[in-house]
Amino acid sequence: MVDRWLRRFGVILLVVVAAVIISKPLGLDIPAAGDLPPGGDFGAFYGAGSIANTGDYSALYDTGTQREMQQFLTESDDGLFWYFSYPPIVATVFGVFATVPFKTAAVIYTALMLVSWLAAAWLVRPLLPKLFDRHWALVVGVSLLFWSTFKAVSGGNNTAFTVLVLVGVWRLLVAEREITAGLVGSVLLFKPTFGVPLLLVWMLARKNRLLVGALAGAAVFGAVNTMVAGVGWLGVWIRQAISFGNADAVLNGVSSSSFLGFAQNLTGGSRNALVIAAIGLAGVLWVAVIWLWRNESDIGTLMAFTSVVFVLGSPHAMSHEVAVSLLAVGVIVDRSSRSQVATSLGVGVLVALSWANEWQIEIGWSPAFALVLAIGVATVVEGRHWVGTGKRATRNTVAPV
Repeated sequence: MVDRWLRRFGVILLVVVAAVIISKPLGLDIPAAGDLPPGGDFGAFYGAGSIANTGDYSALYDTGTQREMQQFLTESDDGLFWYFSYPPIVATVFGVFATVPFKTAAVIYTALMLVSWLAAAWLVRPLLPKLFDRHWALVVGVSLLFWSTFKAVSGGNNTAFTVLVLVGVWRLLVAEREITAGLVGSVLLFKPTFGVPLLLVWMLARKNRLLVGALAGAAVFGAVNTMVAGVGWLGVWIRQAISFGNADAVLNGVSSSSFLGFAQNLTGGSRNALVIAAIGLAGVLWVAVIWLWRNESDIGTLMAFTSVVFVLGSPHAMSHEVAVSLLAVGVIVDRSSRSQVATSLGVGVLVALSWANEWQIEIGWSPAFALVLAIGVATVVEGRHWVGTGKRATRNTVAPV
C-alpha cells in the first residue's frame, strides 16, 4: 500500500516539477527591463550561435560583437551581456537554435536539458538498484528539486548534459567497453574545465584503453573546431578563456563552488596565500582521484569521488554545477546500511538546505560550496567501506548497454 502511494506521489511530483521547469523560459520577459539579458547562460549560447551563423568566427570572442548579438534581449543601455567562452564548435551547434525566436529556442533547449537529466537517471538506474528500486519517478523528482539541478535545467545551463555523459561513461565502463567509454568521455571537451581534467586523469592513471578512445574523440573534436574556426582556434580560445576566468572570478565570485573559486571570491580575485592554498588543495584532490583510477576497480567508487572533485577541484565551477555531485549522493544512498527513514531524512535535509543558494548574492558566497564540501566529506567517510572492494559492488548489477 505504501509503495503504491509512493509511486503515485513520485509520478505526480516528477510531472509537476518538470512542468514548472518547462514553464520557466515561457515566462521570460523579452526585452527585459533589467541590466542583464534574460535566459541566463542560454543568452550567451544563442548569441554565439548568431555569430556562428554569420560565418565570422574571428568575432566569436569579441565582447562588442557578443554584446550586439544579445542587445535585443534587454531594454537596458548599460551594455551588459552573458559572455560565451566555449570552444567554437559549441557556437556552431547553437547556430541551429539561433535560427528560431529566442523564447522558442529557450523552451526547446530547456526541454532537451530536462530530457538529458531524465535519460541520465534512466541509464544509471541498474547501477544504483537500491536507490531507484520501485520509485524511479520519486527519486528523479527529488533530484530535480535540488537547487543546483533545478537551476541548471531551467536556467539555460548544460550541467544535465554533462551528467548524462558521465553516466554514459559509467555504464560503458561497467560493461567493460573501455575504448567506447573513452570516446564518450571525450564529449566533455565541449566543456574543457571538465573534459581536460578527465583525460589527464586517465592519462596519468595509465588507463590506456580509455585513453585510446578519448584521444580519438579529442582528435575529432580538434578537427571539427579547425574546420569551422581555422587552424589558430586553440590559441585564441585559451587566451580568452584565461582572461574570462580572471574576470569571472571577480564578477561571479559569489556563485563559485570550487576551492579556488571560493578563495578568489573571498579575496577579490587577487593572488595571495589563500588562493595558493586553494590551488594546492585542489591539486591534492586530483592526485587522489588519479590514484583511485589507477588502483580501484569498482566503477561506482570512481564515479562518486570523481564527480565531487570535478566541482571542488575545478578552476571554474559555479553553483549550478554542484548538481554533478549528486552522482556521489546516489552512490552513498544506494550503498548505505542506514535505515530508509534515516536516509530519506538526510536527502530531504540536503535538498531543503540547497535552496539557501537563492540568497547567495546577499550572503556574499555560494552555500552550494558548503553543500558540495559536505557531500565530499560524506563520500570520504562512506567511501572507506567501498575502496578496495573491487568489482563486487557493480558487476552483479550491470545491464546491457
